[in-house]
Amino acid sequence: MAYLLKMNVCVSLPAASSHKKKNKKKIKQPPSTSLSVHSGFLCCAHHEVMVAGLAMLGIGKEKNKDAMVSVLVIGLGGGGLPQFLRDFVPGVSVEVVELDPVVLEVAKEWFHFRPDDHLTVTLGDGLERICTLEKDGGGDAAPANAVAKS
Repeated sequence: MAYLLKMNVCVSLPAASSHKKKNKKKIKQPPSTSLSVHSGFLCCAHHEVMVAGLAMLGIGKEKNKDAMVSVLVIGLGGGGLPQFLRDFVPGVSVEVVELDPVVLEVAKEWFHFRPDDHLTVTLGDGLERICTLEKDGGGDAAPANAVAKS
């Protein structure tokens, strides 16, 4: 996890895997109706660290229970982190910025991602959104979930 020079901004950059599968055909199968994603489980260690960082800032603590906090997540993936934040961190409003509309559709269809009033998705460039928030003076905390590509 790397910290930017801006207060309350956490950025994680998990290493991209160089392991490539050879001659494996991907078979598209419809999502199983008997399986579901549990929003109370963070499957990535860097997501756990990001949530711990919010706790270190006092977000979700008893003394701040009435304070609303805006969290910006750059990159949706399967939607596990933003749904966890919405469901388990009190007083949080989560905005996700995702560049690729297909990622949003996959998250909804395969990972049961469900945005609502406290969890919104904006399709666009995450860096542009951060610059806009910086210019407007908005936003409280921004865990950015980016994958480095080689």
